[in-house]
Amino acid sequence: MPPPPATRATRRCAWTTTKRRRPPHDTPAPGGGRQLHRHRRLTLLHKAARLGRTPYKLAFAALAAVDKSTFAMAPHLLCETLGPILPAGARSAAVLWALAQRIAKQYAAAMRRAGHRSADALFDAMLESHSGITFTEDEYTDAWTYVPHPGHRIPLPIPELLGLLAGLETTPAVHTSDDFPIVLVAGQRRAFTANTIFRDNTWRKRDTQRTLRVSPHDAEQLGLSDGAPAQVTTSRGTAQAVVEIDDRLRPGHAALPNGFGLDLPTEDGGTERTGGALNTLTDLNLRDPIAGTPWHKTRPRPYPARVYCCPGLHPKGQRSMDLVPAPLEIRPGSVDGSPFVLGFDTRVAADAASGTSARWLRSVLGTATGLPLEPAAPGAEGAITLQVTERLVALGPEAYELVADASGVLIEGGGPAGVFWGAQTLRQLLGPDAFRRAPLREGSWTVPPVRIADAPRFAWRGMMLDVARHFMPKDGVLRYVDLLAAHKLNVLHLHLTDDQGWRIEIGRYPRLTEVGSWRARSRIGLEESPLWDERPHGGYYTQDDLREIVAYARERHITVVPEIDIPGHSQAAIAAYPELGNTDVVETAALAPWDDWGISLNVLNVSEATLAFYENVLTEVLEVFPSEFVHIGGDECAKEQWRASPAVQRRIRELGLADEAEMQSWFIHHFDRWLADRGRRLVGWDEILEGGVAPGAVVSSWQGYAGGIAAARAGHDVVMCPQEHVYLDWRQADGPHEPVPIAHVRTLEDVYRFEPVPDSLSRAEAAHVIGVQANVWTETMDSARAVDYMVFPRLSAFAEVAWRPLPPSSERDFADFERRMAAAHYARLDALGVEYRPPSGPRPWHRRPGVRGRPNEGPPPVR
Repeated sequence: MPPPPATRATRRCAWTTTKRRRPPHDTPAPGGGRQLHRHRRLTLLHKAARLGRTPYKLAFAALAAVDKSTFAMAPHLLCETLGPILPAGARSAAVLWALAQRIAKQYAAAMRRAGHRSADALFDAMLESHSGITFTEDEYTDAWTYVPHPGHRIPLPIPELLGLLAGLETTPAVHTSDDFPIVLVAGQRRAFTANTIFRDNTWRKRDTQRTLRVSPHDAEQLGLSDGAPAQVTTSRGTAQAVVEIDDRLRPGHAALPNGFGLDLPTEDGGTERTGGALNTLTDLNLRDPIAGTPWHKTRPRPYPARVYCCPGLHPKGQRSMDLVPAPLEIRPGSVDGSPFVLGFDTRVAADAASGTSARWLRSVLGTATGLPLEPAAPGAEGAITLQVTERLVALGPEAYELVADASGVLIEGGGPAGVFWGAQTLRQLLGPDAFRRAPLREGSWTVPPVRIADAPRFAWRGMMLDVARHFMPKDGVLRYVDLLAAHKLNVLHLHLTDDQGWRIEIGRYPRLTEVGSWRARSRIGLEESPLWDERPHGGYYTQDDLREIVAYARERHITVVPEIDIPGHSQAAIAAYPELGNTDVVETAALAPWDDWGISLNVLNVSEATLAFYENVLTEVLEVFPSEFVHIGGDECAKEQWRASPAVQRRIRELGLADEAEMQSWFIHHFDRWLADRGRRLVGWDEILEGGVAPGAVVSSWQGYAGGIAAARAGHDVVMCPQEHVYLDWRQADGPHEPVPIAHVRTLEDVYRFEPVPDSLSRAEAAHVIGVQANVWTETMDSARAVDYMVFPRLSAFAEVAWRPLPPSSERDFADFERRMAAAHYARLDALGVEYRPPSGPRPWHRRPGVRGRPNEGPPPVR
């Protein structure tokens, strides 16, 4: 295939194929042309590495440096991806090429000094040092294609190649192994004979016998036999490939030589092509399949050792099996494949690392199905097997793979958490009744034949639950731990203290719960409402209650992050211990926990005694919560009392601070250092940025994106939770029937289209966005039913945003998400007893007629 026509970009920074072509691989050139060819790849690759470049750019560098003829095919791609990272004088293709040649000579000299006999040896050593991948001769002669082959020791899923390379309305995708990406471009669809192995490489100048490795299962399915020759088609004629059956490969995987493919039979009697036709790189809008963003805006991340379709774009006929969140890769089993049937003889096998997940799975599935699901030793036949595998460790501890067929179910994870998320997926595959607490019917339970590979986008996927405004008993918190786990969310942020209530037992200061844990009455609605609930409201968790919640969450691989709000939102603490307040301004002894909503003017004073009080509080908090992160609030601290307080003003002068804002910053810095000294990290709302914050602090960006963007640019880690997208107390629809309507409308679709990483962040800055969080403030949610209504189903949409990389907001397939919700996920929520908001609107008992909220018209402002 000829190179693409020149565009403005190609004319500006490219040669054409009419200029000096490299000699054939098997024709020595003056001065060792073949070695120089390999050096060109090596040197440009190493140049990028020396400059500290990210893995995908190394791939483009290596790809472009194969030779000039290949380089001419995609000069715009090289300039777009590699050029901008080099000095201004080295951004043209000519300069890049000259740079590669100059460094090649330097490495040739270094090679001779090191005693290497050939450039091949040095090239192998350098590539292995960069990527841990062993390359074979095939890769040298056809590096432009960059499809993995047996030399990589990476299994590729045949069905995924079928979708990517058959040209079935797919887009370019990228696969990485360890640190080295592989560029795949979907080619043209052609007709071939079933089960023919072919070669399609118009640049190749010679024919060579090759080997194709397949698993025993696939060899049987495809009618291939060990050692049998198969036809290979090249641009110059035919050659032979030898089939090798490799029992190390799992079903559905094949190790393909570079540029090879398979034609597989389809249901309608035709064939589907799984490889070849990778002749051009012309797409200027390549997107990262994990982040769904253009390459130049993508931060480095560990990609799964798989080939993926771009998220949201699936080959025809592929279904997600109604999973929520949808996995990165899902492939149904063969058409005539049988499901795995759970019966009374089904057992659950697990290695030591997966024992907790196995116990959980036996418990929930045993309860729902009525089956004993006895434990078994690893390797048991016909079992559900859970295990951590070294093969997935590099993909992260939460990555997993699930393979189900008639012989059993295998769930493998990069760590115990990955195994657990795979078990959650298995539960969804069994149907909504698998979420019930007693069997509803007799009959078989089946798992469809399927192959799933999955890994999360963000490490922090959280929900903040406000138990300070309206207390949620321990059993309700444990229930929400299970609901988070069912959605693969892994952080429960407990807002334990506020003006209206103190919810954690502190042994050294008993009045915090004796006085601070209850209020005499509560306003019904927001400030404008004239209605009051005259019942006292309160409750708190003992330290053993919280240890139980932490342990329960830990078994489900959820981290509980406590929040002790300071220096504002502290009236309940001041009511219990009046000396904590600004006694020279107000009569703090007359205060009680606040019975209204909003921002109280009563804030902590800044004395050494107050600092010591909260150090003692946090000492007990750290004994209960092992989380690396401790949230200290830091938001909405009213400064009126500080301005009026002679003691605070004197303190400001003593510390050499400019004003009350710097006083708050100093206060936060004190506890940041205190926590860091104990191996913990402070988390605070984005107000902690005022006056500067310590480098180790994490910012929860709630006031739009602005705080998170500023924090990321300053080098701080960020949890994105902008109120206009993920505040689940905001109303879900317009109209008179929404209970206590607050702020702007945020529908299920609005949440699904939330993008946590703003385009304005550079790649390095975006790497500081460590996660996302939905926040549930409970001023108007006085029961578990009210919380359920406001949280679901929007938390299901949020979970998919947090877990799965999605295309840009406007391109997301919300219709497919709605379909999955209607087909299965609402039924799962029903089985779990969740009183979610139905798509048709609130049911009569969800409404609260006559209770005022504070609705805002129109869309929320983007900040």
